[in-house]
Amino acid sequence: MAASDQNKKSGSNPKADLSKGRINMALLNPEAAARGPSLEDQVKELAEKIDRLKFLYEQYFLGRERAAPQHLRQDVEGLLKKILQVPNINTALKFKIQSLQARFGSQRSHWDRVLQQIEDGTYKRDRFRIKLMERDQEKGDAKAETKPGIAVTPGATPSDLKATAKPAAKSAAIETLMEQFVVAKKQCKEATGGLTYEKFAKTITDQTSALKKQYNCKTVRFKVVVENGKPKLKATPVS
Repeated sequence: MAASDQNKKSGSNPKADLSKGRINMALLNPEAAARGPSLEDQVKELAEKIDRLKFLYEQYFLGRERAAPQHLRQDVEGLLKKILQVPNINTALKFKIQSLQARFGSQRSHWDRVLQQIEDGTYKRDRFRIKLMERDQEKGDAKAETKPGIAVTPGATPSDLKATAKPAAKSAAIETLMEQFVVAKKQCKEATGGLTYEKFAKTITDQTSALKKQYNCKTVRFKVVVENGKPKLKATPVS
């Protein structure tokens, strides 16, 4: 039977389907469909799952979930292991993967520590609530820029950070920037043993104060870059 007769019988019209956006991309590129999601899509999925996992652990520690999200954690660990086994990854994507790996490792250590406290009967749920409230308050203050601190600027990889003259002690944003800096140093085969939060935060404070005086700007934006094989903090005055 001719193709035109088959189309008439089935009532389908390839051109109409194309015009209405109902084309099956897998038919056009079956090899791509067989390969599954791209590495970029897998990295995006990993970041989303880590965020979800963090939220569920917090809910569990607050007593709002009956069990720890063990299955999701196993999914995240499996996906991360799968991504790390991919060869020949470009530098930008590799940096993002390593940043996610460092972030997940840091959070996993925190979760395991709290889980051990729960098992030992030494965990104080009210103390965890207070820490969450302090973290949320810090985020709100950073967004509104109503007090000194450092706020993450979304949408950048590696992340940009805005800073006022004096960083808040143990700011989550400073710790994020420091994690990215540590990842960059390890990637460049540099030692990280002498790097502490206090030294790192002081560097941010000193550079911010000096640049604000020099350029008469309101804030200074920081990001981690690698130039000539050397990781460094790049500061940009922002009016």
